[in-house]
Amino acid sequence: MSASICCRKTSRWDTFTKDIVNVIEAEELSNVIPVGHSFGGLNTYTSPLDIKGPVGNDLPRTYIACTNPSYAALEGSRKWVKAQQGRRWAEIATGHDAMVMAPEELARMLIGVTS
Repeated sequence: MSASICCRKTSRWDTFTKDIVNVIEAEELSNVIPVGHSFGGLNTYTSPLDIKGPVGNDLPRTYIACTNPSYAALEGSRKWVKAQQGRRWAEIATGHDAMVMAPEELARMLIGVTS
């Protein structure tokens, strides 16, 4: 994904989502597995999102919690995820930026989630 899409600080959630879909379609990608990280800068708590189906479209979902240290700002999200039916939960003993702090372990976890 281009840096202009993932790092645009003024984006709204709906614009961000449309940008992702447009890249997938323009690049004629298939078997895409979105991997989210915290979306600071996208104003996600005040931008409305029009969801047509159930959250995640009933596809398999896994939440990977970074536990060492645990990022306190995400406690509400973690509680929400744990309360949802059908979500898998995994933990990685690293800080919030797992892709920087433990990239190999995170990659193994992501591959395991998709297989």
